[in-house]
Amino acid sequence: MFCPGRPQPYFCALFPPPQAFDYHTHMDFYEFALIVNGCCRNTYRGKETMLHIGDVLYVRPGEAHSLEATKPDSMHYVFLFQQDWLEQKLKDHPHFLDFIQKTPLTARTLSQQQSNYIGYLGSSIAGRILPEDSDEIVDGLISALLLACYRDISPQTNSGVARYVNHLIYLMDVYQLLDVDISEIYRFFPISQTTLINHFKRTTGYTPVEYRQKKRLEYAAHLLTLENYPVSAVVAQVGITCQSYFSVLFKKEYGMTPKQYQIAHRRK
Repeated sequence: MFCPGRPQPYFCALFPPPQAFDYHTHMDFYEFALIVNGCCRNTYRGKETMLHIGDVLYVRPGEAHSLEATKPDSMHYVFLFQQDWLEQKLKDHPHFLDFIQKTPLTARTLSQQQSNYIGYLGSSIAGRILPEDSDEIVDGLISALLLACYRDISPQTNSGVARYVNHLIYLMDVYQLLDVDISEIYRFFPISQTTLINHFKRTTGYTPVEYRQKKRLEYAAHLLTLENYPVSAVVAQVGITCQSYFSVLFKKEYGMTPKQYQIAHRRK
């Protein structure tokens, strides 16, 4: 299933029947599977579990399991991430690192929004060798998978809320969710909207809307330094629908219009 000769430390593929995986293990890879249609039977340590549409499965390196389609229209994504590479990526997020290192196997049922988002990201990289500048897609996929699987902390505790807030900050800091409706983002987290907003503002000094706006403009400024990247494309990329409104926001933040900024900062 995984090709060791690939230059990338991750792998993603969409598998339809009749493909089924007998007992197998990935000694150096973390594995995730997302059921996008039909139903699959997962067998782990002699115990069978039925997985349905929207269920995600996580398996630690060295743990053996089997995954078998039980309906003719069943389809599932498989995501593999090289162990050392993923652990290095998560070194600044100890709660997620602790989770993947200590949890042998877990299965969760996702919201439709979570499932659609992960499926969308998976379809962007499935079966492809991506250029190095596509890391944001992979980072977003990792974040979405970990957030979906990691629910062992009670959202009623301050520590649990803080971790959800920190994860949302992380997603925005790596320029994810820039074009996602803010109400959908709130529903992505298993805590109330009011709790998320209040704790987010205590942590950053901004509401999620304000913080994301700053990240939109920051990412736009980065894109404008790239050669031949038109302003209209930048506006669409950061999730703002009106170019004139974007120009007003950008000038307020950077003291010049997007075009002026592009001319002044374009990479040579």
